[in-house]
Amino acid sequence: MYINKSDIYQPSLYQLRYIVFFIFLLLGPSLALFELRAVHLTFCFLLLTGCLYILKHRLLDKKVFLLLATYFLFLFLWIVNHAVLGGFSLRYIAYCYYFTFTFFIFYFSFRTLITVPRIIIRNVIQVFICINILIAIAEIFIGISFFAFNPLAGTEYQIGSSFWANVNTNAVALILLNTSLYFLGYKKHFYINAIPILIFCFLVDAKLCILALVGQLVVAQLIANATARVFFAVAIVIITPVILFVFQKQLNVVFLTLIQAFSFFENSDLLAKIVSSGDVSSVVIRAFALSEMLNQIYDFSLTNLLFGIGFGNLNISFVNNKWGGLVEYFSPHLFYLEIIIYLGISYYVFYFMVMKIVAGRLPWRSILIATPTLGSVVAISSAVYFLPLYFFLAVLSFWEYEQLNNEVCDVQ
Repeated sequence: MYINKSDIYQPSLYQLRYIVFFIFLLLGPSLALFELRAVHLTFCFLLLTGCLYILKHRLLDKKVFLLLATYFLFLFLWIVNHAVLGGFSLRYIAYCYYFTFTFFIFYFSFRTLITVPRIIIRNVIQVFICINILIAIAEIFIGISFFAFNPLAGTEYQIGSSFWANVNTNAVALILLNTSLYFLGYKKHFYINAIPILIFCFLVDAKLCILALVGQLVVAQLIANATARVFFAVAIVIITPVILFVFQKQLNVVFLTLIQAFSFFENSDLLAKIVSSGDVSSVVIRAFALSEMLNQIYDFSLTNLLFGIGFGNLNISFVNNKWGGLVEYFSPHLFYLEIIIYLGISYYVFYFMVMKIVAGRLPWRSILIATPTLGSVVAISSAVYFLPLYFFLAVLSFWEYEQLNNEVCDVQ
């Protein structure tokens, strides 16, 4: 008799709704009707699906009950602590909504992986990556953003941003989706896609994404078999000089940027003056945001470290006349530190718990393998509402779930 330690998930009978959900998730801000965006459409879909689920089943299964109990427990702990601190505001409510929404994105992404045949998931991701890169590169060479002409989107698109409005955000979305193919078993696609994605990252000067993508390729080879590691070593010896020669200018920019960032960080007074002067590069503003966040954490009490100061309660502000004077609530540009300030380390405990519930075991293996890809997320302004990240967390959980099932089968 087959006994599955992680329990057997039953796929939904309604594949189409999960495919639609997945497509909404990928399109980001490009699918919009003025202020009504794909994010809101996805939320409406989840709300409708959840209501239908409750009406049909009436009783929650054990997994869903544990997930909801964990969600309400942590939400209760956060709200009680933040109520004592007096941290409630409209931003608090908005970010509480984001937390809830992305939590359900994570769960329904996992349900999508259980329900929709893997080949369809692969095809959707592959088609999206190809179309995305083609549009982005065409925008770069033509010098215009196609989605900037969409009056329904209501936002400015950078050249080369394709579906995601910002070039760094688009690059991170591509990296997350491509690494998802690796964990879904399509390693050949992962390696082939890495080449055009890397070229795109160089074209848009997405420095952190370049490092993340290269790092993920290295990790993927290091955990492969011995033969693969030998071929990898030989390829490094042969290909590295070629890459260094062809992309010499771009690589110099990457390394000089890193050196510049560290020098700014060491001199906080100079950093503040540069920000106030209005002459702000991406390196300077990221270093300033990081400095402000570290100063915030430096004053943390033990309670703050555990539960944070409240949803959305991080106000990085500065005066910049080129940007219209006082700039408040500037995007932190380092999600993992940002979330510690909001909710403390309990946020990570929460996600480890929910990933364990759906996967059947702690996801430390998949997270360790995916560390470079997860590191790419710091390239965007904030991942609080960046849906591909939560889909990727579901992919990591799904991989752990399958690995556990395979181990049980081997034992039996």
